[in-house]
Amino acid sequence: SLIEGIKTHTELINAKRIVVDPVTSLIFQYPEMVERRTAILDLVDALVKTGATCLMTTELRAMGPTVERAVQLEEYLAHGVMILSNAKVGKTYNRVMQVEKMRETAIDMQPRPYKISTSGIEVFPKETIFVD
Repeated sequence: SLIEGIKTHTELINAKRIVVDPVTSLIFQYPEMVERRTAILDLVDALVKTGATCLMTTELRAMGPTVERAVQLEEYLAHGVMILSNAKVGKTYNRVMQVEKMRETAIDMQPRPYKISTSGIEVFPKETIFVD
């Protein structure tokens, strides 16, 4: 199973970080909502028990300044939730990151621009995004 594989490989290589990308693939294997919830709960529990820093990605079905989205089960279980999106500013689009939730620490909830390079993700915390 996926969970046994995570446990085995985490111990084998002494993993410090684990990424499940995307968790959506796991969720849609189960047609019933109860099965999906159980699978997510089991996955999150297994990830937490590894002691590693864990990241799960998922895709939003709806996003935008006027669209309300339903909070997904995996967001309730996660210690932190960050939304990565594109914002139209004038005639261009900018990458935007917004921290919606981070347990046990204060957060800046304002959307901030970021860039992805060979060095990783760089967030510009002093810059703001003005969306048309």
